[in-house]
Amino acid sequence: MNEPISPRQPFESQAAEVRGGCGKAALIGCGSVFLLLLVAGIVFMVKAKEITAWGFGMMETQVMARLPAEASDEDARRIRQGFEELTRAVQEDRVDPLALEQLQPVILRFADPNKSPDSSDIERLIELLESAAGVTGREEPATGLSEPSLPEPTPQTSG
Repeated sequence: MNEPISPRQPFESQAAEVRGGCGKAALIGCGSVFLLLLVAGIVFMVKAKEITAWGFGMMETQVMARLPAEASDEDARRIRQGFEELTRAVQEDRVDPLALEQLQPVILRFADPNKSPDSSDIERLIELLESAAGVTGREEPATGLSEPSLPEPTPQTSG
């Protein structure tokens, strides 16, 4: 005959089966996210220069759109040239990180719609763009005259 099944006692010696650890779905999900982050990190490392150049292009567009009316065509040309030189310097790994750090607040001033940049901001921007790119300054027009050469020093003998 069938014996009646008795309910479990609250303090029974047989422990209830407990599943622990990470479930299969969570393991696959976490692994997928990790793999995507790894691939994104590798892509960023390989394409860092191109991404930075793209960012400078976007900054240039924003700065040019916010140039004040008092800015001359020469200022606009020098700003464009400065961004081109900075992009080239990034691609050639010759950017001055300190000057790049000093450039950030100046560019942010151009980006802020509550602030209007003035001529001193334009000059500072041009100066920092050239400095970050490693440009030594404005190119002076050639006059065709060469600098006088100094005479060679003669060795002196003690005697």
